[in-house]
Amino acid sequence: MQLLVAAFWGAFFGTAALMLAGALTAYLAELRRVAWIAASATVTVCLFALSYLGLVPLESEAARVRLDANVFALCAALLGHLVLAMIGHMREPAAARRWRTVLYGSALSVAAIGWLLPAWQAFALSTLEGFTIGAIGLVLCIDRARHGDRLAGLAIAGVVSVVGAATGLTWIVVQGDAPWPVHALSAVGGMAYLSVIAVVLWQRFSYLIELREVMLHGAAYDPITRMRTHSETGQMVGIAFFEQMHEGKLAGVVAVSIGNLLAIEKLHGRAAVNHGLFVSAGRLRRALQGGVEAGRLGEDGFLVLVRDVDDVAMLAELGHEIVRRLSRPVALSTSPGELEAGQANWVAQVGVGIVVAAADERPSAAIARARAMSRAALGFPSRVAWEDDSGHVAEAPLAASA
Repeated sequence: MQLLVAAFWGAFFGTAALMLAGALTAYLAELRRVAWIAASATVTVCLFALSYLGLVPLESEAARVRLDANVFALCAALLGHLVLAMIGHMREPAAARRWRTVLYGSALSVAAIGWLLPAWQAFALSTLEGFTIGAIGLVLCIDRARHGDRLAGLAIAGVVSVVGAATGLTWIVVQGDAPWPVHALSAVGGMAYLSVIAVVLWQRFSYLIELREVMLHGAAYDPITRMRTHSETGQMVGIAFFEQMHEGKLAGVVAVSIGNLLAIEKLHGRAAVNHGLFVSAGRLRRALQGGVEAGRLGEDGFLVLVRDVDDVAMLAELGHEIVRRLSRPVALSTSPGELEAGQANWVAQVGVGIVVAAADERPSAAIARARAMSRAALGFPSRVAWEDDSGHVAEAPLAASA
């Protein structure tokens, strides 16, 4: 049994070593926040395991139990902080300060009160505080999942894993000689938690790597197609119109213009513009459904091509969805060396122009009309424009029935 227990905990500490290696890699790549999160999550869980497994040499049982109590209080606050950051509760500075005050204030209070109590009572108090933080974190993660947060599911898995590990380790401390399934539960729970953190950080890490390339290469690195030239967009439109002409079908051409990029460049430099284009392109991709193609259009916009249009109102709905997504605020970085420190708060002024091109219309003419319409749309409250029945530029309705 001892060999089996050692195998589980060896796998756990091996996983932790890989996480620390990943943190070092991120640090060397100047992604210090990613490195800090990976290292702190790993060190916290390892400290928790080392203390509760009795691997810290102490003379008396009371001293060991009191150490476990203080470690649980501190680790619960740190892990709660990481989970809240994962689901976006630490983005706003004021909210982050409140959560840090609650988490670390409660941890320090429990630790201080514990020194006034007997060792086992201090351990019970810290255990109650730690599992309370876990329960609150789980409720917040479930709430974010219900609102469509894409990372909330991973956060729920992380909370459940670390609570399972903490449950097993607590059993080990209380019972002393626990059976091997308890050790297995604790070790596997810790590995699952570290795996969740690794997945989340890889998403962040890969995003920042790509963002660095965009900010360094600018327009030569296309934020939509991930190519370095604009020629792909022209080829895409030419091929689509050629196919539509032979089939006698209509094509929807949607131009997206961003009206305040020049102001951002004058205030914060070209790197901030490249960041804004990168974020806008990512949001645009998530707004598009299957079968819809997109590419760059000039220095300040994008082109969306919808083949086989049979419902013009669908184009209006797509236009409003694009405006809604691209108009969300973003904190822009102003230097490739400070990717995670957004210093310029920016809201894109988005205009969307919608054109339904006939089969015999030249692609360049349809694109020019759509682009001119997208700039005219900046004057409408909804920022979406199309041609009405009389052929004049008008605001596209919100409701499909309109």
